[in-house]
Amino acid sequence: MPCVRLVPTGDVAKAFGVSRGTIHNWVRAGLLKPDVVTPSGHLRWDIDRLRREGRLPPEESDPGTDL
Repeated sequence: MPCVRLVPTGDVAKAFGVSRGTIHNWVRAGLLKPDVVTPSGHLRWDIDRLRREGRLPPEESDPGTDL
C-alpha cells in the first residue's frame, strides 16, 4: 500500500487560494471532507486525493514543500 502524505488545513487553504477559515466553513457545509481528524480536532488532508477528485488544479508545486 502506498504511503499517503497528509497535510494540514493551512496547506490545503494555500492550494485553494483561500483562508483556513474558509476550508473549515466548507467542511461544516459538507463541501469537503478531511481524511483524518486528530484526537485534538486538527484536520489532515490527502492533497493528491483532492486533486484526483478535481477539487484542486493539477500540481504546480506541492504546498508545504520548499523548493
